[in-house]
Amino acid sequence: MGVSATAMLESGYTGMSDSVWMTKAEFAAARRISIGSANRLIRQRRWQRQPGDDGRIRVLVPRLWAEDGVSSSAAVTAALMQSRSEATTGCDGHPGIVDTLRETVIRLQAETELARSGCRRLALERDDERQARMAAEHALSEARQQAEEAIRAAEALRKAKEIAAAEERAEQITREAAFAQLRRLTEATAARRSLGLWGRLRLAWRGE
Repeated sequence: MGVSATAMLESGYTGMSDSVWMTKAEFAAARRISIGSANRLIRQRRWQRQPGDDGRIRVLVPRLWAEDGVSSSAAVTAALMQSRSEATTGCDGHPGIVDTLRETVIRLQAETELARSGCRRLALERDDERQARMAAEHALSEARQQAEEAIRAAEALRKAKEIAAAEERAEQITREAAFAQLRRLTEATAARRSLGLWGRLRLAWRGE
């Protein structure tokens, strides 16, 4: 006794020879249902699923459920549009959810902008700190250079003073020697004059 198509559908029969790989959109279009309904049906029947080469999930659907097989692109588009329409209708039926989501989005946008403002302010503060540090390092370098120049100038001044003092001492010694020689010459001349003529002749004769 054969098994009827209705019984096979209700049992979820998935024999490989009587099944076809389809995307969820293609299955929904073939059954003329929304993608949401197709997802629920796939989960209920526990049909095998695996990703395709294009990254989309494909489901191994019994041919009796797939009806005429893979649907046309127009049918797939219609299924997608129907799914979107159902999603929109569901949101319109719950205005409180939409308002909550809208408020959440606005709050997140405000928090994001606040975070961005904080990041910009932090970047500006870091830039100011970097410039202040560079200015301080430059001022320190100039102060160090000026100190080194002052040390060199002081050393040169000390050496110049030492040289000037030495020259002044040498000049003083020369003056003192010349003064002593002049004094001795003056004293000798005065002594000669006090000897009289005969005394000076005797000194001249002795070579004094």
